[in-house]
Amino acid sequence: MTSSSESKNKSYLHRLVRKLDYLFILRPTLMFPLWTMVLAGYQLTPNEAELTASQWALLALSSTSLFGLVYLLNQMQDRVGDRVNKKLVLVAHDLVSRRAQWIVAALLAVISPIALILAGFGHVGLLQTAVFAIAGVLYNFTPLALERTPVGGILAGVLGGWLLLRLGEAFARVTPSLLMEIPYVLAFTAGCILTSVPDVKGDLASGKKTVVIAYGERFTIGAGALLIAAAGIGAAVFNEWILVAAALGGGAFVAWGWLIGSANHAIFGNKLSIFILALGVAIQFPVFLIAILIYYPFARWYHRVRFSLDYPSFLIG
Repeated sequence: MTSSSESKNKSYLHRLVRKLDYLFILRPTLMFPLWTMVLAGYQLTPNEAELTASQWALLALSSTSLFGLVYLLNQMQDRVGDRVNKKLVLVAHDLVSRRAQWIVAALLAVISPIALILAGFGHVGLLQTAVFAIAGVLYNFTPLALERTPVGGILAGVLGGWLLLRLGEAFARVTPSLLMEIPYVLAFTAGCILTSVPDVKGDLASGKKTVVIAYGERFTIGAGALLIAAAGIGAAVFNEWILVAAALGGGAFVAWGWLIGSANHAIFGNKLSIFILALGVAIQFPVFLIAILIYYPFARWYHRVRFSLDYPSFLIG
């Protein structure tokens, strides 16, 4: 009886976890850095905007749907590389059917603009369209797909980070300050190029020519370290001490990784920089902080039960 009961419980747990596949095909872990940039943009310039809880909820739904759509399209385009890299198997190996992937994508494409309009920010639709055009279309699908060239990848990081800041500033209804945005854009771009370091095999198999493929691992890590250092210096000039802390905390590991030729230390430093910045920004937004604290153990539980993986993780491999 005990064995039968345990078997039923395991079967129920397995079915429950499989239903969560429809959430994790959207790569929610990677949405936190995007939301960090949006919220950084919101608080970058003093504002008097008072958003209601319902407005925040609708804006969160709209932007999260947009981010999920972009990440889903990116995986659908990168199946070959992800199979080689043995990652993102939900889409790469169609554990969620291709039909279901397209249905989810269509739903997200509908939900995002509707939620934005209901929040009273329909005028921001053009800006969100620009985010989608660059990150979702130009990055993946055009003949000159940005992800397939080193310059394109850097350009995607610069424009993507800048537009995310502008999105937050639009929610705050403030006049943007380009100079104050520069340190955050530099930091975001550094994160983008360092993220490509562990994906070389798959990127080569899928025909990409990222910065690390074009110029090598050591050059890429060094470039990332320099960008982070420049971001930290610029942030200090504008008294953006949260970004300074992120640059110092994670940037030290990236620089050390460059000195000793360790990609693992650089990858860890990149993750740490992102995490410190997210926590710093979250101090001003308690709901975002709660989301981080709840999501991390939840995501680790899902990946451990579903794939026997310790992810997300800060461990140095």
